[in-house]
Amino acid sequence: MELTELISLSLFATVAAFTPGPNNLLLAASSANFGLRATWPHMAGVIIGFTLLVAISAFSAKLRRGRCDLSKRFYFSGLTPRASL
Repeated sequence: MELTELISLSLFATVAAFTPGPNNLLLAASSANFGLRATWPHMAGVIIGFTLLVAISAFSAKLRRGRCDLSKRFYFSGLTPRASL
């Protein structure tokens, strides 16, 4: 990842994390109504969902620019069978 891409991603993630969007408002309301312990699964879902959204967006952007070789990505991720096995 180039430095400009990393800076852009970091800036976007920081702004998105602290901007009161629908997920942050829903988490605040859920925590106020049901308590922090009952809100943990919801919080984990928001974090995982946002992380997947950013990762899929970054991966698809690289794929569209032709800078991502899918065969190598799938090989190293274990999604395709290896010849040595």
